[in-house]
Amino acid sequence: MKKIFTSSSYERLIAFILIVLTWFFTGKYIRDKDAYQASIIGVVEELQFNDRDKNFVQGIKFKNTSKVNELIIFGGYYKSKIHIGDSLYKPMFSNDMYIYRKDSNNKYKFLYIIKNE
Repeated sequence: MKKIFTSSSYERLIAFILIVLTWFFTGKYIRDKDAYQASIIGVVEELQFNDRDKNFVQGIKFKNTSKVNELIIFGGYYKSKIHIGDSLYKPMFSNDMYIYRKDSNNKYKFLYIIKNE
C-alpha cells in the first residue's frame, strides 16, 4: 500500500497554515494600528449594523461625509451607547471614544467615554 502523507506533505501543510495565519494577523495588526492612530471627530448621521447582531454597530457615517467610517469599529460599539445625532471624538493615539449628546438647550454635553482595550 502506498503512503498518502509523507513528511514533505506535512511540511507543506504546516507552511501553508503558517502563511495563512501570518496573513490574517498582519492584516488585523495593520487595521488596529490605523484605528489607534486615527483621529475621529463628527456628528453621527447614520449607523450601520452587523448582519448577525443588529445591536452591534459595524460602521458610522458622519454628517457632511459621503463614506461610512469603518475604522471606528476597532473595538466594537453597541447601539445602546451611540445614537444618531451624537457627537463623537477620538483623539489620535488613543483607544478611547468620547461621546457628547445634545441637551434641552441644544448644546452638546459630555456623556461618557467608551474605553477600548
